Amino acid sequence: MPRPPVKAHDVAGALASSINDGILPAGGWLPPERDLATHYGVNRTTVRRAVALLAERGLVVHHAAAGTQVRPAARARDVRDITATTGEVARLPRIGECRRERAIHRD
Repeated sequence: MPRPPVKAHDVAGALASSINDGILPAGGWLPPERDLATHYGVNRTTVRRAVALLAERGLVVHHAAAGTQVRPAARARDVRDITATTGEVARLPRIGECRRERAIHRD
């Protein structure tokens, strides 16, 4: 698949931020392509590419003839669980701290 233009990545990033910030809530629907194109100042093809990128990332699900839905809350909960473990990783000692401790124990 050819790489989408930068504009599609920009729109996808803006939409992903809106999803992560709760502006576009889990289980909710994206606005129509025409409205998104007007809002971001791009054409509808760019919006389609941006939405396809979001679908590849698993943030949205496209329903033929119904529109595009933000991934339901049950699946979003899985992402929050992964984020919670990131905090645990942050509490691990830094690489330099591990080396210092080994040097102390060797002496």
